[in-house]
Amino acid sequence: MSKINYDPEGDVLSWELNSLPIDDSIVYGDLIIEVSPDRVPVYITLLNARKIFNFMDTSLSKKPSAIL
Repeated sequence: MSKINYDPEGDVLSWELNSLPIDDSIVYGDLIIEVSPDRVPVYITLLNARKIFNFMDTSLSKKPSAIL
């Protein structure tokens, strides 16, 4: 039961991994991981998501394509 949601107005990407109860949040800059009492990730939130995905898109577009 994984659910991904994007809010363009807030530029927030959220990913619900399961329905376990949330006990704590771990914050790494714009990344928030909410975990259960057993420290299992339940919900992941990425703030300023466009900043990450624009970087990825720019990086990927500069790589040469492979010829198979």
